[in-house]
Order: sequence, then C-alpha cells, then structure tokens
Amino acid sequence: MTRYTALQKKDGHVSPEERLPPMIVGGILLPIGLFLFAWTSDKHIIWVPQVIAGIPTGAGVLIIFIQGFNYIIDVYLMYANSALAGNALIRSFLGAAFPLFAGALYGRLGVPWATSLLGFISVALVPVPVTFWFYGRGSGSGHA
Repeated sequence: MTRYTALQKKDGHVSPEERLPPMIVGGILLPIGLFLFAWTSDKHIIWVPQVIAGIPTGAGVLIIFIQGFNYIIDVYLMYANSALAGNALIRSFLGAAFPLFAGALYGRLGVPWATSLLGFISVALVPVPVTFWFYGRGSGSGHA
C-alpha cells in the first residue's frame, strides 16, 4: 500500500500537497543522474557509468512528471482537464524551444559542462515542490 493510499484510508481526505514528497525525491534524483552523466561523459571513460546515470535521471523525470500530473489533478479537480492542457502547452513550447539552443550549448560548453548546467538548473528547482509542501494552500499550519 502506498503512503498516499494509507493517508486516504486513515483520514478520508488527503490534501493535494501529499503528492509532493515523491516529487521532492524525484527532484533530488534528477540532478544526481545529470551530474553523474556529465562527469562520466569522456572518451577515456567506459560507457557503463553513463548508462547507470540514466537510472536516477529517468526515475527523477518520471517521478516528477507523474506526481506533477497527480498534483495538478488534485488541485484543480473540476478544471483538471484545462490545467493539464495548459501544462501540455507549456511543455510543448519548451520541448520545441530546447533544440534551438541545445546544439549551441553543447557545442560551446561540451557535454560535461552543458549537462552540468542542466544539473545546476534542476538543483535550483528542487525548492519548488518543497515550498509547495510547506506553504501550499492545503497545508494550513505546515507539515513540519
């Protein structure tokens, strides 16, 4: 049984912010995987660590993505379809824009520093779900 299901059975109602702890874990896994990939991406290093770096990277992305969807659905309830459509629109714009600068980014910085830059950006975003967890509208007195 998941933590969320246990809370739901115990209290009957669970705030949307209860979806955030797994997202926090995913937010920590993502930069770990990115930094591991970045600094093992050298022609003198065997490919195995790069493949292993895909595990925390992939797990982090999936956890953030799935829990983000769950959080949006729980927050917007009746309007969840519109909120998810807005989310998809923003993701699509970012997905379309990223290739416009990614080639130049990796060309100028190289794989280790360009991927590290993405890791630093993901580290900077770790406080976002933490902030929602402590100061979200359903938290009242907080979860500390």
